[in-house]
Amino acid sequence: MAVADGDVLRLVAKMSNGGDDIQNVFHVQVAGTGFGTNDDVLDAVSEQIDYAYTQFDQYLSDNLNFDSIEGYNVTQEEYLGEQTWPTLVQGGSADEEIPPQCAPLCLFLTEVAKSQGRKFLPPLIKTHIDSDGTISGTALAAIYLFCTSILAGVDEGTWTAVFGNYRPLGEIFIEWVSAVARDFFATQRRRYQGKGS
Repeated sequence: MAVADGDVLRLVAKMSNGGDDIQNVFHVQVAGTGFGTNDDVLDAVSEQIDYAYTQFDQYLSDNLNFDSIEGYNVTQEEYLGEQTWPTLVQGGSADEEIPPQCAPLCLFLTEVAKSQGRKFLPPLIKTHIDSDGTISGTALAAIYLFCTSILAGVDEGTWTAVFGNYRPLGEIFIEWVSAVARDFFATQRRRYQGKGS
């Protein structure tokens, strides 16, 4: 079936770093009419995700590969497909990267208590880590551009999509309305060297 007004979609942004998997899962809710085919919708949302990551690509090692973006219509329980990233192929720097378990963290806030989104980003290059171990001001500014791009959502004229949290119990979608990114790293404990698929 075609995507319809109010549907919630899940997009899995797939990357790999030295053979290890890095995935960021996003949920969007669409509104409007004239969505076109499932491919059209997947293309439009993928382009916005790609644009967001482009904002800080120069601070990512070229060891990082942007592999694919996979889409599902959660509301209709339908697979949308999988495609390569629209423009990104690999990180934009040849500099050495920090350990993979140390990740910039973006918090996406909502207007609902105890509901926030978290996105652990790929490891940055060492040249943008300040002497006190924090993220450099320029890299942090680029990460904020990532957050802003996600919060902007998708506007295709006849339909829009907003990013947010999805609660399967009750099938509740909660829109992200603001974001916070700090200059210190979060520890993404699930990232271990050599443990990707």
